[in-house]
Amino acid sequence: MIAANELRLGNWILIKDKLLGDIEVQITGIVIGDETIPDQIHYKWDKGFGTIHSFGDVYPIPLTEEILLKCGFEELYKSKYTRKLEHKVYFFIEWIERPYKKCIYYNNHPFKHIKYLHQLQNLFKSLTGNDLKIEV
Repeated sequence: MIAANELRLGNWILIKDKLLGDIEVQITGIVIGDETIPDQIHYKWDKGFGTIHSFGDVYPIPLTEEILLKCGFEELYKSKYTRKLEHKVYFFIEWIERPYKKCIYYNNHPFKHIKYLHQLQNLFKSLTGNDLKIEV
């Protein structure tokens, strides 16, 4: 489960649906409910649009090398990735994946809490001011 305050518009998440199974979706709207309005996450996916009414059915997508490549990163050499932002400006990260440790390093600073796609999207937005585009 993901806390509502970790989510932003555009984040990719996993929804566990009783009929459809596990589906990866992109958030298009978030409503934090109260006594009169239920929680809602509006999303789009390859089959259209939908709404889910419980944050309890929302899960993170774990980071993998495949996800980094779908985010437009290119492998420079073992575990080091780069993504071009604009002319001669690059976003470099190091992805360490070991049985006991998964970690992203940015400018030699470890971001040990970045383990999921939505967290990488949020970090990228905070550091660059740009949304992280993802090829699905």
